[in-house]
Amino acid sequence: METASLTTLGYAIILTPLAASPVVALAGRFLGRRAAWGLALATGSTVLMLALLIYSKAPETAFYIEGPSLPLVPGGGFSLSLYIDGLAALFSLIVGLVGLLVILYSYSYMAEDPGYSRYYSLLVLFLGAMEGLVLTGSLVALYMFWEMVGLCSFALIAHYYSPRASAAGVKAFLTTRIGDTALLVGIVYVYTILGSVEYPVLAASGLAALKLFLLLAFVGAVAKSAQLPLHVWLPDAMEGPTPVSALIHAATMVKAGIYLVLRIASLALIGGSVALPQSFMQLVVLVGAATALYAAVSAAAQYDAKRLLAYSTISQLGFMFAALGLTWRVGVEGLVAVLEHVASHAVFKALLFLAVGVVIHEFEPIFGPEIARDMRYVAGAARRSPLLAASLVAGAAALAGIPPFNGAWSKEAIIGVALSTEPLVALVLLAASVATAFYSVKLVYYLVFAEPRYKEIRVEEIPAFMAAPLLFLIVMTLVSPLLVVPPFQPSEAGPLAVAASLAAAAAGLGTAFLLYTRKVATLRLAALQRAALEGFYIDRIYTRIIAPSILFAVNLSARGLVEIVDAVVDAATSFSLQLGGMLRSLHGGKLSYYYAVYLAGLVLLIIVALVSMGG
Repeated sequence: METASLTTLGYAIILTPLAASPVVALAGRFLGRRAAWGLALATGSTVLMLALLIYSKAPETAFYIEGPSLPLVPGGGFSLSLYIDGLAALFSLIVGLVGLLVILYSYSYMAEDPGYSRYYSLLVLFLGAMEGLVLTGSLVALYMFWEMVGLCSFALIAHYYSPRASAAGVKAFLTTRIGDTALLVGIVYVYTILGSVEYPVLAASGLAALKLFLLLAFVGAVAKSAQLPLHVWLPDAMEGPTPVSALIHAATMVKAGIYLVLRIASLALIGGSVALPQSFMQLVVLVGAATALYAAVSAAAQYDAKRLLAYSTISQLGFMFAALGLTWRVGVEGLVAVLEHVASHAVFKALLFLAVGVVIHEFEPIFGPEIARDMRYVAGAARRSPLLAASLVAGAAALAGIPPFNGAWSKEAIIGVALSTEPLVALVLLAASVATAFYSVKLVYYLVFAEPRYKEIRVEEIPAFMAAPLLFLIVMTLVSPLLVVPPFQPSEAGPLAVAASLAAAAAGLGTAFLLYTRKVATLRLAALQRAALEGFYIDRIYTRIIAPSILFAVNLSARGLVEIVDAVVDAATSFSLQLGGMLRSLHGGKLSYYYAVYLAGLVLLIIVALVSMGG
């Protein structure tokens, strides 16, 4: 009975929003804004209810059900299977919870937007695709949903009809294509080696021998989760509506790469240790730790509130990758630390984005999107709104790792894993934690405590549909970051990890306090600050060196290909003309010539027949 129940819930939570998406679009087209939002809200509520049921019934051992088979290649195929365990149940719950809050919040935020039908339809489609991604039991189905969430991301980044938004959508599409192509090649490789792409088959193989797949899958994860060097699309993705930034580009879709590596690690989990190649895990650690520090420093230099939060997201995902890479040394403890930070980050980063969205919603009609996001122009905007100020303070405190907010416990768990295995990695993460605390204070200082630039404009009353999600998320930042799902149990960071994490947070807070409140004279590092503001020019390297080089190589190859095609066409033409000339000469119109040819052919035919009969 339990098996049937989980099967029904799993397919229902995927198919319901997928089926509702076109209905929402049509309702918005023919029945109006409220109908589209109402259907989207009903769908989001259904998804959350089903996610809670799956979460409550999550089995201690993975539940796999082979679904209907679909043809893939001649003689083979794949099934729309389900694979439900604690990992899938937790991700499913996060998607459902944040998705419903964002749909609720969007009623007021998108009130004047003419593209509301498309917006709500894509949000609902995203919920179904993301649920499918985390609950499926097949690599091919995962890739199908992987592309669907990417489609929703590109379309919603470019939601506004502006050159900046369109360019950001195209940039996200092109950058993530690299990872998506690598993942697809990896899946094909698995199929050729194992003859199947189902999770139980992968688990039975041990995955350790599939090194090429591991590498290609990691490239896909790096692109999707915006890690070095494929991170450049995420800061520009902030051109999309702020609720989309909260849901897709902070709480859920950007964690798809984390989920993929977590899933691989969970399938390879044998006897309490993750049996994956050490070289692969070290690569994951290297990329994660480097990204965590790089993005934290870049975030500290930003004045655009959404770009600050975007770089912060990249950095926090780097923390998760670093801990994931250490799981081969610590086993389940590393996976639990990552899951804790996945849950806590989804809550406090969604809270920060939605709080910043209130400010943008207030200022954008007056000053335009760029100034509305610049903290220097909207300074002090939250002074007269206790709820908005509390949202910013709670979210920033959780991000900085200050107890009793949830980010403190999950970040301490990650630092504890690093300290017990790789002290050098722990130092890098602690340095990133200092920068994290610094830019957290910077965000709160400008939006809450700084002297207002435009004293006549304030956020005084927040619409109820925007206030309710903020209030709920504030409460959630005080809840344990891991809602326990068997077989995972909450991790306990040691005293050294707790002390180190708190010291890093205190260092960042102290530096920011002295800089912004005491006006302490500091050494001016204009060049470093400018470099950090532009992400250390990695974007420029892509656009000015790598992209032109690739374009030159493509044009050169295309030119060579054109020359080859021209030569083949010329040769074929010449051959055809010569053959035609020869054949034309045989048709001179002389009857005696035709009789001679006919007689010669007849003699040749008789000779061949006689030889054949003699044989």
